[in-house]
Amino acid sequence: MPAEDIFSEVKGKVEAKLEEIIKGQPEYEKIKYALSGGKKLRPCLAMLVFNACGGRNYERALEAAAAIELMHSASLVHDDILDRDMQRRGKPATYLKFGLKEAVLLGHKMVSLGFKTVVNHDVEVIKTFVDTWNLAIEGEIMDVELSKKGVNGVTSHGRKLYLDVISKKTASLFAGSCKVGAQEAEASEDLQNLFWEYGNLVGIAHQLTDDYVELISGRIENLALLIPSKGNLKRKLKNVIKMGGGETPKKALEKLGLDIEHLFESEIEGVTSKAESIAKDERIPSSTYKRVLGEMPKYVVNRMLTEIGEYTRTGFRLL
Repeated sequence: MPAEDIFSEVKGKVEAKLEEIIKGQPEYEKIKYALSGGKKLRPCLAMLVFNACGGRNYERALEAAAAIELMHSASLVHDDILDRDMQRRGKPATYLKFGLKEAVLLGHKMVSLGFKTVVNHDVEVIKTFVDTWNLAIEGEIMDVELSKKGVNGVTSHGRKLYLDVISKKTASLFAGSCKVGAQEAEASEDLQNLFWEYGNLVGIAHQLTDDYVELISGRIENLALLIPSKGNLKRKLKNVIKMGGGETPKKALEKLGLDIEHLFESEIEGVTSKAESIAKDERIPSSTYKRVLGEMPKYVVNRMLTEIGEYTRTGFRLL
Protein backbone atom coordinates (compact mmCIF):
# COMPACT_ATOMS: atom_id res chain seq x y z
CA MET A 1 0.00 0.00 0.00
CA PRO A 2 1.56 3.36 -1.04
CA ALA A 3 2.65 5.71 1.73
CA GLU A 4 0.32 8.42 0.42
CA ASP A 5 -2.70 6.10 0.75
CA ILE A 6 -1.78 5.06 4.28
CA PHE A 7 -1.21 8.68 5.27
CA SER A 8 -4.57 9.75 3.79
CA GLU A 9 -6.37 6.94 5.61
CA VAL A 10 -4.84 7.92 8.96
CA LYS A 11 -5.56 11.60 8.34
CA GLY A 12 -9.23 10.83 7.70
CA LYS A 13 -9.53 9.00 11.01
CA VAL A 14 -7.83 11.84 12.89
CA GLU A 15 -10.21 14.38 11.35
CA ALA A 16 -13.22 12.24 12.30
CA LYS A 17 -11.99 12.03 15.91
CA LEU A 18 -11.47 15.81 16.01
CA GLU A 19 -15.04 16.33 14.85
CA GLU A 20 -16.26 14.00 17.58
CA ILE A 21 -14.32 15.93 20.26
CA ILE A 22 -15.36 19.45 19.28
CA LYS A 23 -18.98 18.64 18.44
CA GLY A 24 -21.28 20.28 20.94
CA GLN A 25 -18.70 22.86 22.05
CA PRO A 26 -20.12 26.43 22.22
CA GLU A 27 -17.19 27.54 20.07
CA TYR A 28 -17.67 24.68 17.60
CA GLU A 29 -17.73 26.77 14.40
CA LYS A 30 -14.69 28.83 15.43
CA ILE A 31 -12.67 25.79 16.48
CA LYS A 32 -13.60 24.01 13.26
CA TYR A 33 -12.42 27.04 11.30
CA ALA A 34 -9.08 27.05 13.12
CA LEU A 35 -8.65 23.30 12.52
CA SER A 36 -9.70 23.26 8.86
CA GLY A 37 -7.07 22.72 6.22
CA GLY A 38 -3.57 21.68 7.12
CA LYS A 39 -1.78 18.41 6.58
CA LYS A 40 -2.34 16.92 10.08
CA LEU A 41 1.28 15.76 10.03
CA ARG A 42 1.79 15.60 13.79
CA PRO A 43 -1.24 13.45 14.71
CA CYS A 44 -0.65 11.24 11.68
CA LEU A 45 2.94 10.65 12.78
CA ALA A 46 1.66 9.73 16.25
CA MET A 47 -0.65 7.11 14.74
CA LEU A 48 2.02 5.76 12.38
CA VAL A 49 4.40 5.30 15.32
CA PHE A 50 1.60 3.70 17.37
CA ASN A 51 0.99 1.17 14.59
CA ALA A 52 4.70 0.60 14.01
CA CYS A 53 5.07 -0.28 17.71
CA GLY A 54 2.19 -2.77 17.50
CA GLY A 55 -0.25 -0.75 19.60
CA ARG A 56 -3.62 -2.29 20.40
CA ASN A 57 -5.90 0.42 21.85
CA TYR A 58 -6.39 2.32 18.60
CA GLU A 59 -9.23 4.58 19.80
CA ARG A 60 -7.25 5.73 22.81
CA ALA A 61 -4.25 6.55 20.61
CA LEU A 62 -6.54 8.39 18.23
CA GLU A 63 -7.72 10.57 21.12
CA ALA A 64 -4.13 11.51 21.91
CA ALA A 65 -3.42 12.24 18.23
CA ALA A 66 -6.47 14.51 18.00
CA ALA A 67 -5.39 16.31 21.19
CA ILE A 68 -2.02 16.97 19.59
CA GLU A 69 -3.68 18.62 16.59
CA LEU A 70 -5.89 20.77 18.83
CA MET A 71 -2.83 22.11 20.61
CA HIS A 72 -0.84 22.57 17.43
CA SER A 73 -3.66 24.49 15.74
CA ALA A 74 -4.03 26.62 18.88
CA SER A 75 -0.36 27.54 18.61
CA LEU A 76 -0.93 28.63 15.00
CA VAL A 77 -3.83 30.87 16.06
CA HIS A 78 -1.51 32.64 18.50
CA ASP A 79 1.48 32.61 16.10
CA ASP A 80 -0.51 34.52 13.50
CA ILE A 81 -1.31 37.19 16.07
CA LEU A 82 2.35 37.50 17.12
CA ASP A 83 3.63 37.57 13.53
CA ARG A 84 0.70 39.62 12.16
CA ASP A 85 0.21 37.07 9.40
CA MET A 86 -2.86 37.67 7.29
CA GLN A 87 -3.48 34.14 6.07
CA ARG A 88 -3.30 30.61 7.40
CA ARG A 89 -3.90 27.47 5.34
CA GLY A 90 -5.22 29.47 2.41
CA LYS A 91 -7.81 31.48 4.32
CA PRO A 92 -7.88 34.59 6.57
CA ALA A 93 -6.09 34.13 9.88
CA THR A 94 -8.41 33.28 12.77
CA TYR A 95 -7.90 36.64 14.50
CA LEU A 96 -8.94 38.45 11.31
CA LYS A 97 -11.98 36.24 10.93
CA PHE A 98 -13.28 36.49 14.51
CA GLY A 99 -11.37 39.33 16.14
CA LEU A 100 -8.16 39.58 18.15
CA LYS A 101 -9.59 39.02 21.63
CA GLU A 102 -11.74 36.14 20.46
CA ALA A 103 -8.74 34.46 18.78
CA VAL A 104 -6.58 34.71 21.90
CA LEU A 105 -9.28 33.09 24.01
CA LEU A 106 -10.07 30.51 21.33
CA GLY A 107 -6.45 29.36 21.31
CA HIS A 108 -6.55 28.92 25.07
CA LYS A 109 -9.81 26.98 24.80
CA MET A 110 -8.30 24.63 22.21
CA VAL A 111 -5.28 23.93 24.42
CA SER A 112 -7.59 23.27 27.36
CA LEU A 113 -9.70 20.93 25.24
CA GLY A 114 -6.56 19.10 24.12
CA PHE A 115 -5.45 18.46 27.68
CA LYS A 116 -8.97 17.49 28.71
CA THR A 117 -9.04 14.88 25.94
CA VAL A 118 -6.07 13.01 27.44
CA VAL A 119 -6.69 13.69 31.13
CA ASN A 120 -7.59 10.03 31.74
CA HIS A 121 -4.62 8.66 29.81
CA ASP A 122 -1.43 7.30 31.36
CA VAL A 123 0.43 9.84 33.51
CA GLU A 124 3.53 9.50 31.31
CA VAL A 125 1.49 10.50 28.26
CA ILE A 126 0.19 13.57 30.08
CA LYS A 127 3.73 14.44 31.16
CA THR A 128 4.89 14.28 27.54
CA PHE A 129 2.09 16.65 26.56
CA VAL A 130 3.08 19.14 29.26
CA ASP A 131 6.82 18.92 28.53
CA THR A 132 6.21 19.30 24.80
CA TRP A 133 3.97 22.34 25.25
CA ASN A 134 6.53 23.97 27.56
CA LEU A 135 9.29 23.47 24.99
CA ALA A 136 7.12 24.97 22.23
CA ILE A 137 6.41 28.05 24.37
CA GLU A 138 10.11 28.42 25.25
CA GLY A 139 10.94 28.36 21.54
CA GLU A 140 8.28 30.95 20.79
CA ILE A 141 9.65 33.26 23.50
CA MET A 142 13.20 32.84 22.14
CA ASP A 143 11.95 33.66 18.65
CA VAL A 144 10.20 36.82 19.86
CA GLU A 145 13.31 37.95 21.75
CA LEU A 146 15.56 37.36 18.73
CA SER A 147 13.23 39.32 16.44
CA LYS A 148 13.68 42.35 18.70
CA LYS A 149 17.45 42.34 18.16
CA GLY A 150 17.31 42.72 14.40
CA VAL A 151 19.94 41.57 11.92
CA ASN A 152 23.04 42.45 13.92
CA GLY A 153 21.66 40.74 17.00
CA VAL A 154 20.85 37.44 15.33
CA THR A 155 23.99 37.19 13.20
CA SER A 156 26.09 37.27 16.36
CA HIS A 157 24.70 33.90 17.42
CA GLY A 158 24.63 31.74 14.33
CA ARG A 159 23.54 28.27 13.37
CA LYS A 160 23.44 26.65 16.82
CA LEU A 161 20.95 29.18 18.22
CA TYR A 162 18.81 29.06 15.09
CA LEU A 163 18.53 25.28 15.29
CA ASP A 164 17.84 25.48 19.03
CA VAL A 165 14.91 27.86 18.42
CA ILE A 166 13.29 25.75 15.70
CA SER A 167 13.92 22.54 17.66
CA LYS A 168 11.88 23.93 20.56
CA LYS A 169 9.32 26.04 18.72
CA THR A 170 8.43 23.63 15.92
CA ALA A 171 10.16 20.28 16.23
CA SER A 172 9.08 19.70 19.83
CA LEU A 173 5.49 19.06 18.72
CA PHE A 174 6.70 16.55 16.13
CA ALA A 175 8.94 14.86 18.72
CA GLY A 176 6.18 14.82 21.32
CA SER A 177 3.71 13.38 18.81
CA CYS A 178 6.00 10.47 17.97
CA LYS A 179 6.79 9.77 21.63
CA VAL A 180 3.11 9.83 22.56
CA GLY A 181 2.40 7.35 19.75
CA ALA A 182 5.01 5.01 21.21
CA GLN A 183 3.69 5.53 24.75
CA GLU A 184 0.12 4.75 23.74
CA ALA A 185 1.44 1.52 22.21
CA GLU A 186 3.15 0.73 25.54
CA ALA A 187 6.52 0.59 23.80
CA SER A 188 9.76 0.41 25.79
CA GLU A 189 11.32 3.60 27.10
CA ASP A 190 14.18 2.95 24.68
CA LEU A 191 11.79 3.04 21.72
CA GLN A 192 9.97 6.08 23.12
CA ASN A 193 13.24 8.02 23.20
CA LEU A 194 14.18 6.78 19.74
CA PHE A 195 10.92 8.08 18.30
CA TRP A 196 11.34 11.40 20.13
CA GLU A 197 14.64 11.83 18.29
CA TYR A 198 13.04 10.79 15.00
CA GLY A 199 10.18 13.27 15.40
CA ASN A 200 12.56 16.04 16.37
CA LEU A 201 14.53 15.56 13.15
CA VAL A 202 11.37 15.45 11.00
CA GLY A 203 10.19 18.66 12.70
CA ILE A 204 13.50 20.41 12.09
CA ALA A 205 13.38 19.37 8.42
CA HIS A 206 9.83 20.74 8.23
CA GLN A 207 10.80 24.14 9.65
CA LEU A 208 14.00 24.36 7.60
CA THR A 209 11.94 23.78 4.46
CA ASP A 210 9.38 26.39 5.49
CA ASP A 211 12.13 28.95 6.13
CA TYR A 212 13.89 27.98 2.90
CA VAL A 213 10.74 28.71 0.91
CA GLU A 214 10.29 32.02 2.75
CA LEU A 215 13.89 32.91 1.97
CA ILE A 216 13.83 32.22 -1.76
CA SER A 217 10.47 33.98 -2.00
CA GLY A 218 12.03 37.08 -0.47
CA ARG A 219 9.61 37.22 2.44
CA ILE A 220 12.11 37.01 5.32
CA GLU A 221 15.64 38.28 5.58
CA ASN A 222 17.02 37.32 9.00
CA LEU A 223 18.14 33.82 8.09
CA ALA A 224 21.81 34.69 8.20
CA LEU A 225 21.47 32.73 11.44
CA LEU A 226 22.18 29.62 9.41
CA ILE A 227 25.83 30.26 8.62
CA PRO A 228 28.93 28.18 9.39
CA SER A 229 30.49 29.04 12.74
CA LYS A 230 34.00 29.32 11.35
CA GLY A 231 36.59 31.96 12.06
CA ASN A 232 35.43 35.54 11.98
CA LEU A 233 32.72 34.99 9.38
CA LYS A 234 29.96 36.44 11.57
CA ARG A 235 31.99 39.59 12.22
CA LYS A 236 32.66 40.00 8.51
CA LEU A 237 28.98 39.48 7.76
CA LYS A 238 27.95 42.18 10.22
CA ASN A 239 30.49 44.57 8.72
CA VAL A 240 29.21 43.95 5.20
CA ILE A 241 25.64 44.59 6.35
CA LYS A 242 26.63 47.82 8.11
CA MET A 243 28.64 49.10 5.16
CA GLY A 244 25.99 48.15 2.63
CA GLY A 245 23.51 50.78 3.71
CA GLY A 246 20.73 48.38 4.63
CA GLU A 247 21.98 45.43 2.62
CA THR A 248 20.11 42.21 3.34
CA PRO A 249 21.91 39.28 4.99
CA LYS A 250 21.32 37.20 1.86
CA LYS A 251 23.12 39.74 -0.34
CA ALA A 252 25.83 40.20 2.27
CA LEU A 253 26.46 36.46 2.35
CA GLU A 254 26.73 36.42 -1.43
CA LYS A 255 29.45 39.07 -1.20
CA LEU A 256 31.34 36.74 1.13
CA GLY A 257 30.99 33.95 -1.41
CA LEU A 258 28.31 32.03 0.48
CA ASP A 259 25.00 30.88 -0.94
CA ILE A 260 22.52 30.73 1.97
CA GLU A 261 20.03 28.82 -0.17
CA HIS A 262 22.59 26.08 -0.68
CA LEU A 263 23.30 26.07 3.06
CA PHE A 264 19.62 25.45 3.73
CA GLU A 265 19.45 22.69 1.13
CA SER A 266 22.45 20.96 2.73
CA GLU A 267 20.91 21.22 6.19
CA ILE A 268 17.57 19.80 4.98
CA GLU A 269 19.29 16.88 3.24
CA GLY A 270 21.40 16.12 6.31
CA VAL A 271 18.51 16.18 8.78
CA THR A 272 16.20 14.04 6.63
CA SER A 273 18.97 11.50 6.12
CA LYS A 274 19.39 11.15 9.90
CA ALA A 275 15.65 10.70 10.39
CA GLU A 276 15.55 8.01 7.70
CA SER A 277 18.38 6.14 9.42
CA ILE A 278 16.49 6.14 12.73
CA ALA A 279 13.36 4.76 11.03
CA LYS A 280 15.43 1.79 9.85
CA ASP A 281 16.61 0.97 13.37
CA GLU A 282 16.40 -2.77 14.06
CA ARG A 283 14.65 -2.11 17.38
CA ILE A 284 11.54 -1.10 15.40
CA PRO A 285 9.62 -4.22 14.28
CA SER A 286 9.40 -4.73 10.52
CA SER A 287 6.04 -3.66 9.09
CA THR A 288 4.39 -1.50 6.46
CA TYR A 289 4.25 1.30 9.03
CA LYS A 290 7.99 1.13 9.61
CA ARG A 291 8.49 1.50 5.86
CA VAL A 292 6.18 4.52 5.76
CA LEU A 293 8.00 6.15 8.68
CA GLY A 294 11.19 5.75 6.65
CA GLU A 295 9.56 7.57 3.75
CA MET A 296 8.01 10.34 5.86
CA PRO A 297 11.03 12.70 6.19
CA LYS A 298 11.36 13.18 2.43
CA TYR A 299 7.60 13.09 2.01
CA VAL A 300 7.18 16.00 4.43
CA VAL A 301 9.83 18.11 2.71
CA ASN A 302 8.79 17.36 -0.87
CA ARG A 303 5.12 17.89 -0.14
CA MET A 304 5.83 21.36 1.19
CA LEU A 305 7.98 22.20 -1.82
CA THR A 306 5.44 20.80 -4.26
CA GLU A 307 2.48 22.58 -2.70
CA ILE A 308 4.21 25.93 -2.88
CA GLY A 309 5.84 25.17 -6.20
CA GLU A 310 9.18 26.73 -5.34
CA TYR A 311 11.36 23.71 -6.06
CA THR A 312 10.60 24.09 -9.77
CA ARG A 313 12.39 27.44 -9.64
CA THR A 314 15.41 26.31 -7.65
CA GLY A 315 15.68 22.72 -8.85
CA PHE A 316 15.81 21.53 -5.24
CA ARG A 317 13.92 18.43 -4.24
CA LEU A 318 14.79 15.39 -2.14
CA LEU A 319 15.01 12.22 -4.22
